[in-house]
Amino acid sequence: MKKSITPAPVFLKFTGYMIQDFEMFESLDGVLLLGLYHLTKKERNELNTFLASLLRSDISDRLIGDLWNTSNAEFGAEGKGIRWLLNRTVELIEGDDGTDGYYLRRS
Repeated sequence: MKKSITPAPVFLKFTGYMIQDFEMFESLDGVLLLGLYHLTKKERNELNTFLASLLRSDISDRLIGDLWNTSNAEFGAEGKGIRWLLNRTVELIEGDDGTDGYYLRRS
C-alpha cells in the first residue's frame, strides 16, 4: 500500500479554489464548480485522470485525506468525506454538457 502520493500540479491548482467560506454557496457542488471553472478543458481532463488514479480502491481514505489536507484547500475533512468530494468532482467533470454556462452554475 502506498504511503504518500505526489499531487499533480492541476490538483493543487484546483484545491486552491476550495475556500473556507464554502457555506456561501448553495451546495458543495457550487464550490467544486468554482474550482473547475478556473481550469481549462485540458486541465480538467488532467484532473480527472489524476483523480481516477487516486480514487482506486487500493488507495486508503486516510491517504486521500492526508493529500487533501496538505493541499491548497482552505478546509479539511476526514478521508472518507474527501473521497466522496473527489468522486463528486469526477462526476461533475464527466457530466460536462459542453455549454458555456456549465461551470458557472452554483448549485
